[in-house]
Amino acid sequence: MDSSTLKHRHGGNITAVHAIGHDTHKGVAEWFFVGDVTWADGTESKRTRISPICLGHNDSAEGIARCNGLHAELSEYLLQRGTWHGLKHKRDGRCYSWTPTEPVGEQVVEAVPA
Repeated sequence: MDSSTLKHRHGGNITAVHAIGHDTHKGVAEWFFVGDVTWADGTESKRTRISPICLGHNDSAEGIARCNGLHAELSEYLLQRGTWHGLKHKRDGRCYSWTPTEPVGEQVVEAVPA
C-alpha cells in the first residue's frame, strides 16, 4: 500500500505499510504495523515495526483517511485474533488487556481507501 501521506512520530515518512502483526513476550502481547520508513536524516528502514502510537499523517484529508483506515484494520485484526478483558498486571510491572489466541501473527494490510 502506498502511504506517502503517513508520518512517523519520530521524524520520518512512512512510505509503505505491508502488514499488521503481534507477538508476545512473557505473556504480554505487543501489536504493530510492519512498514518502510524514510527517516529525516535520509536513512531507510525496510519492513520495520511501527508502533500504532507512532503512526501519524500529514494533516491532509487523504492522510487522515489512511491513518484512520489502518487503525480500523488494526482493531479488526485484534478482534479476530484475541480476547479483550479487564486490565491485568504482571509481577514485573507490565500490564495488558488483550490476550491473543496465538503467540505470534501477521496479516497483510488491505488497500485503505483515501
